[in-house]
Amino acid sequence: MWFSSDWRKCVQRINKCLRSQGRNKIRRYHAADCSNCRNDFAGWSRDEQIAFTSDLITVFQKHPVDTTAYSVDLHEFAEVFPDIQTRKEKLESLYGLLTKFLLLEMGDRYCQRPETRMSLVHDRCPFDGVLASAFNQMKSDPGFRHKQSFTTLTSASWESCTPLQPADLVAYENMKETERRIAGRQRRKSLELLLDLGSFGGRGRRIEREGLVVLKNITLVQISSCRLRAGG
Repeated sequence: MWFSSDWRKCVQRINKCLRSQGRNKIRRYHAADCSNCRNDFAGWSRDEQIAFTSDLITVFQKHPVDTTAYSVDLHEFAEVFPDIQTRKEKLESLYGLLTKFLLLEMGDRYCQRPETRMSLVHDRCPFDGVLASAFNQMKSDPGFRHKQSFTTLTSASWESCTPLQPADLVAYENMKETERRIAGRQRRKSLELLLDLGSFGGRGRRIEREGLVVLKNITLVQISSCRLRAGG
């Protein structure tokens, strides 16, 4: 609640400044738009974009946050799984796969006590059904030892759930950090500011090509096993 309140105050401050200049207000913080000065942020200078992002990062300084992030290169995924042909099918597969990985990671990190209960919220998107299906599969998996700790997974919009905006900021920084490592660029200043905070922590993982190959082999073994049982 307090994190959301302070976040909204940052947005209100920038809108007050924009209004005093006769400029259009922003509806919310959106990482990709802010970083590229487009849509609500069209016409912004780079200095304004940096100052606003820095102001938002102070909210993380006041309220400790722990993050969990996964990333996969879509081109590598397409090469390892050539049978998944359309972009939509690839994204559906990845949304489902990474939802399961996130649940496993969060379960190990946050659910060591049996009484822990967590309800999850994700940004509404065309893949809501895929995320719900992956969540329900994990809840039904007898091998998932933390399944009782996760109560619900629901979709929401940024209008009704302010924390989706800072989650978007962290997800965008994680994506850019993955791209940076591949391209050999310097780390973004915004991520450096976050990592320098004593109140900000977490873990980011990238599933490399080798990991995708392992996943494919596991999937093939599972499919073969199911066919054998069905035939037997």
